[in-house]
Amino acid sequence: MRRLAFDAGGAALGVLVAAGAALRFATLDAQSFWRDEASTVLLLRDSLEGVLRGVSEREATPPLYYALAWLWSQVAGTGEVGLRSLSALLGTLTIPVAFAIGARLGGRSAGLLAAALVALNPFLIWFSQEARPYALLVLLTAIATLWWLRAMTEPDRRAPLAWAAAGALALLAHYFAVFLLIPQAALLLRRAGAGPRAALRGCAVVGVAAVALAPLALAQRDTRVDWVGETPLGDRVLDVPKHWVAGPFGNPANIAVAAGALILACGAALAVVRLRRDEARRSVLLAAVALAGVALPLVTVAAGVDYVLDRYLLASLVPLLAVGAHGLAAFRAGRVAAALLACGLLFFTLTWIVDPEFHREDWREVAHRVASSGDETAVITSPEGDAPLRAYLPTAHDAGEAVRVRAVVYVAPWRFGRPRPATPSPPAPEFVLAERAELPTSTLVRFRATAPKPLTPAALGTHTLAPGDPAILLVGVTQPAGARPRRP
Repeated sequence: MRRLAFDAGGAALGVLVAAGAALRFATLDAQSFWRDEASTVLLLRDSLEGVLRGVSEREATPPLYYALAWLWSQVAGTGEVGLRSLSALLGTLTIPVAFAIGARLGGRSAGLLAAALVALNPFLIWFSQEARPYALLVLLTAIATLWWLRAMTEPDRRAPLAWAAAGALALLAHYFAVFLLIPQAALLLRRAGAGPRAALRGCAVVGVAAVALAPLALAQRDTRVDWVGETPLGDRVLDVPKHWVAGPFGNPANIAVAAGALILACGAALAVVRLRRDEARRSVLLAAVALAGVALPLVTVAAGVDYVLDRYLLASLVPLLAVGAHGLAAFRAGRVAAALLACGLLFFTLTWIVDPEFHREDWREVAHRVASSGDETAVITSPEGDAPLRAYLPTAHDAGEAVRVRAVVYVAPWRFGRPRPATPSPPAPEFVLAERAELPTSTLVRFRATAPKPLTPAALGTHTLAPGDPAILLVGVTQPAGARPRRP
């Protein structure tokens, strides 16, 4: 019977891993690269030495992901499918780790439910399809959490060192792993089952990794993440549970459903309290460190360091889902609620997959429209579009002097709920409106002249579709304004 139960559990886990992989891999090319991903693409086009140097100069994260992505791209390329497939693989590997965490908390049923919640979670799926370090952060902190649970409850002296190794790698993937590792280390030093010496050795390894990364972190500490504070703190705090349940944009039409799913998750955590003390102890400890990992950035806000953002707190999501799975799996009504929660997560995932308005800005389509015209074109966009257009248009370059262009394209990202921007005035009298395209995630306006006309960067940047300093790129332009124009 035990053999049959194990086989059934293994088959169920296999189905969940396959489903999670399908949701992550099947639509890798459905969306274009957005700004941060395009920065990754541009970085990876350099040598490995150049990548590591670029991480220090242009990124605000440690180098582990970029080194792995560079090696991966040598085989898979830097297209959407090739580059994002690394994150999809990392996200898929997180599913069996979540099963192991849930099983350690409450047995096979809790493990399968934890795996299901991770496999279907729209927020985790989103970042499993992004060429950034977050999927690696989630996987490594989940592995660290699994070993931490063992180190807390069993006299295994190897467990704290295994936790430390995974934790150090997590720090090398993203500095924000520290939000979860600090409370884990504090509890490990206080009551580790492996004993205080083993716990101290493990914490020392993580401490050494943190100290070694400190110079790089300080060198990257400039204005690269200051934009976080531009959104009110209260809005960002509310976005954390909403986005963790409903996905990165929290579909406004489905907020009520998201709230219901969140209530189910909270009910699962409360159900843990009803278990016997020995059954609940591990979940209580894990819930404490996961919630501390969410609360710690709120504490740093008072010191003027604001890192409160849904994706910056991702290290706590898998542990919280595992705790919820333990509570729901312990009761018959909870298992029904879990099925409803899983369906809700799948619904939200499919919502943003099928609705282009919930996709990343489609700079790929913008680049295609610009390149397919064959005109000497000046593209005026927002700062969000600079890196993506450079990634999709490798010959694009800055407008450093007056140039002759036949077409001028203004483009800006757009999101649901906002009014579409008005059509700007033409950059010069010779240009007439040739196209206005309302794309699902952007607005594009093209002006065209009968022949190339000289324009200065100042004239090009006078009118824009988006607020802020414009980014001006030239495509198909090789001659300065003073050169003899080509025949049309």
